[in-house]
Amino acid sequence: MPRAGSLAKLVDAADSKSAGRKAIPVRVRGEPPFVRARAWASPLLAALSLIGAGCAQRGAPTAPPPPPPDCARPKILADVMNCRMKPFSQGKIPEAEIRATLVKLREAVPDPSWASGENGWPQIVDRMLSSHDYAAGCRECHRAYIQAYRKQYRDQPLEGF
Repeated sequence: MPRAGSLAKLVDAADSKSAGRKAIPVRVRGEPPFVRARAWASPLLAALSLIGAGCAQRGAPTAPPPPPPDCARPKILADVMNCRMKPFSQGKIPEAEIRATLVKLREAVPDPSWASGENGWPQIVDRMLSSHDYAAGCRECHRAYIQAYRKQYRDQPLEGF
């Protein structure tokens, strides 16, 4: 009578021959059980994952993606960020264009109280323009204003663009 380990190897050999694959032993001495997959396991798992993906797609409809911003005439600050600032950080637009955008942004202060003080919106933009360190200015402005801007002014149209 064959031992249990060799019987499993024979079953695997029969399974793999029918699938046209080389036999893979189920257990090698010193390995825990089921470390190596049987020949039928991989197609079965692939079929189950496809069934699961189909069920997930038939669920509740998702919201349509937001329309892309109109980069020729940005309406809100998010459009300016996505159409001008982001491409500049990726090296896709020249520095002269970003400087012109910053000059316009300097005047587009949404809240008059943000225009005063050393860390006011216009002062941050002025430091960006004078130092040419745009990344540091972006971080400084985001730290100071992004939360309040998102809560109060996210959908407010920008003036001057």
